[in-house]
Amino acid sequence: MKTDIGTLILNKKDLLIGKHTHKSFKKIIKNLFSQYRVRVHVYVMFSYVENVCLVSMGGCYDECDDKIDLDFYISETPDNEIVIKSDFWEEFKFKLCQLLHHELIHRNQSQLREGLFEPKTYAVVKDVDGKREYFANSDEIDAYSHDIALEIIQFYRKSKKIEVFSKISKKKKLESFSFYKKAFGNTDWTKIYRKLMKKTYKWVDYYDF
Repeated sequence: MKTDIGTLILNKKDLLIGKHTHKSFKKIIKNLFSQYRVRVHVYVMFSYVENVCLVSMGGCYDECDDKIDLDFYISETPDNEIVIKSDFWEEFKFKLCQLLHHELIHRNQSQLREGLFEPKTYAVVKDVDGKREYFANSDEIDAYSHDIALEIIQFYRKSKKIEVFSKISKKKKLESFSFYKKAFGNTDWTKIYRKLMKKTYKWVDYYDF
């Protein structure tokens, strides 16, 4: 899936950098990704984060409507503007690209499956909020392995592939892998880890890293 989403975002750099109302920001993102059938939502977090406007982003794939929801969470400010600063551009571009790829993988999974079977969930030690069950789901392993691969390419391009994978638990910039580490903690998640790494390695190879 070598859709050049990064280039698509880069082409709108001049339009995206700067201040936006909620309405104008949603319109830009929706038009930017119109070919992918996206819906855009902006949520205000009622807590101020110093020097940060766009706090985080997330998304999901709606199988019923065949739509991808992109959610943007901003810090509460007097005018509630969305500000994309130039020094935040590279991070914004990468995370947005990564997010859309993640949800497109879920769309592809759904379309290939066509209701014939349910995604596999590997056995895990139960947790209170269900995070382990979520990350043990084969659909999420597929999507998060791609997230990890993009992070490896983005942040460790100058490193040897074998070195990155052999010390992956110590790589601080692999946020998506850290989600798994935090979710499973000291439990035995060997089978999930191996599946995750196998798929991550394939994605890294796919991008000719």
